[in-house]
Amino acid sequence: MMEYDLIAAVASPEGRGAISVIRMSGKGCFEALDKVFFAKNKLPSAERAPREMLMGKIYAGERLLDEGMCAVFRKPASYTGEDAAELFCHGGRVVTSEILSALLTAGCRLARGGEFTERAFLNGKLTLAAAEAVEEIVDANNPLYVSTAAANLSGRFGERIRAIRSDLLDAAAHYAACLDYADEGVEPPDPERIEKLLIGADKELKELRKGCLAGKMIREGAPVAIVGRTNSGKSTFLNYVLGYERAIVTEYAGTTRDVIEESVTLPGGVVRFIDTAGFREADDPVERIGIEKSREMLSRAEACVVLFDGSAEMGEEDLLTARAVEEEKSRRGELKILKAVNKTDKELKNDYAALLPEEKTYFISAETGEGMDELLHALGEAVSGGVTDADAVTNLRHRDVILRASEVLSATETDRKRGMTDDVIWSGIISACEILGEITGDTAKEDMIERIFENFCVGK
Repeated sequence: MMEYDLIAAVASPEGRGAISVIRMSGKGCFEALDKVFFAKNKLPSAERAPREMLMGKIYAGERLLDEGMCAVFRKPASYTGEDAAELFCHGGRVVTSEILSALLTAGCRLARGGEFTERAFLNGKLTLAAAEAVEEIVDANNPLYVSTAAANLSGRFGERIRAIRSDLLDAAAHYAACLDYADEGVEPPDPERIEKLLIGADKELKELRKGCLAGKMIREGAPVAIVGRTNSGKSTFLNYVLGYERAIVTEYAGTTRDVIEESVTLPGGVVRFIDTAGFREADDPVERIGIEKSREMLSRAEACVVLFDGSAEMGEEDLLTARAVEEEKSRRGELKILKAVNKTDKELKNDYAALLPEEKTYFISAETGEGMDELLHALGEAVSGGVTDADAVTNLRHRDVILRASEVLSATETDRKRGMTDDVIWSGIISACEILGEITGDTAKEDMIERIFENFCVGK
């Protein structure tokens, strides 16, 4: 385990607050700390019990800056694997800056963004996937993203990738032995065993590809268009889901003239609801623009909630809406459709069974909430594809690696079935292993490591 030069950085958010945290790590950590922090028990840093918080005074030379707390961590039992320390001072912007400056004068240099976590990876304290999960936890914008990143931080995702890679390496090793020692009587690979390993690895990667779609939903939110005739209750639906009046609701047609977009966390993930203008012929040029925008949003949505007004007779706008949805479904078979008859709190005049007949009908009242839980639960399952947040892949780099490895392995399996020579099969398997190693860090190169950690915040 290596110990690099001494770095320091503020680990807490900038600004005014109750407490600021300043981190240190590297060679000579305790000596530099003793020039700035003086514990009330008079013990130097190297003699203090690790992880014990001690009160003391913080100086810049002979000038008292603050009173605070400090904990030391001895290598290798620290976040970075090096001698490290954390100072806790009052959370003023100026006092925090003064203390950091004192540490820099004492021999530290200012840490780069992500350098603490980078050292944790380089010293074997974190896998590469777990290190990247640290950044995801910091950047997570919804509870599901946090739980997925936390699971990755525990090493679950990296272990899964490593297991796939291990099976592929076993297969590659046997092919390599046959190629390198063909004259020494090495048994050729058992076709059934090789097939089992390759098919198993390919199946796992395909499952992870499903997780990539779920991960996109958790990370960004799946776009869900709310479509229907004017006054079918689209804006009321959105307001109910959000829990406040985001969209204007009136008895007049054409109130929604622009696209309204808001994110909501459902049991299956995060969705971005898009409240659209109705599909109809409009004379108002502004309203026409809104209707064209609705068509554009439908073309980008992963799912759509089609609302019909159950208290009204079927009209031309309902037919236009159903036709637009069917056309989009024929163009993109993966589009998820949830058909809902709204306004069940009023007298039901039509169940709209003739429109979108292949879709299950949900009867709801966006005004009272009747049937909304069932509909939203079904929507969450539809857009997540049945993949739970525990199997989701939220990291964009991991998604790219999984897609590339899956494509290479699928091509290799096709070559094997076609009877290609062992060297061709070996080359494909090794290529898939190298790609997967970009996640585990087994083949990580210096330039790739720098790219991974350069987007981290300073102090992490």
